[in-house]
Amino acid sequence: TAAEESAIEETLERLGIRRPFVLNVGGYDIRKRLPELIKGFARALPSLPSDCSLVITGRPHTGNVRLNPPLDGLIHDLGLEDRVIQTGFVSESDKINLYRACHVFAFVSAYEGFGLNPLEAMACGAPVISSRMTSLPEVVGHAGLLIDPEPEAIGRALITVFADPALRADLAARSLRQAAKFSWGQTAAQTVEAYREVLDGGSQCAS
Repeated sequence: TAAEESAIEETLERLGIRRPFVLNVGGYDIRKRLPELIKGFARALPSLPSDCSLVITGRPHTGNVRLNPPLDGLIHDLGLEDRVIQTGFVSESDKINLYRACHVFAFVSAYEGFGLNPLEAMACGAPVISSRMTSLPEVVGHAGLLIDPEPEAIGRALITVFADPALRADLAARSLRQAAKFSWGQTAAQTVEAYREVLDGGSQCAS
């Protein structure tokens, strides 16, 4: 609707984001493989639109660089200061607007108890590139491009989606159909179980 598009444009302008962009939502901890995503984006960049950017939301939850590898040095070394946008914390409404506006949602985590962020993106009709690790194939199904979370595969997948508008439209339609298979009650229960697994794992590591 016109109101939704107006809200999207307000979010993009406030955050300094122009279309087209690749979006990542999900956190900075090491299992999210953000350095690999940035390297994959850099590999793809010569074949992407000249004004394309990579948008990463959120911020590290701790200052522990082993758990939350800093990205600024890598971004600088790859010459991507003008191409990678780190938004910091975004509101739920802004996040939804970003899902709706992105050219593709790229989620390359090495481990997820339950892939809530790809499911949110699919519910907003975003074309999805996802890691094929752990629970993610069950969540994404045949709706997205499932890849190994390595720079070369990430770069190839980004090029594929940007080069083929028909594929991108098909992925967007598949996203909506796949998301419709999940009730939000079911999603909430699975998300709680995923958090429980993480907490149990943490307590075992501490013991």
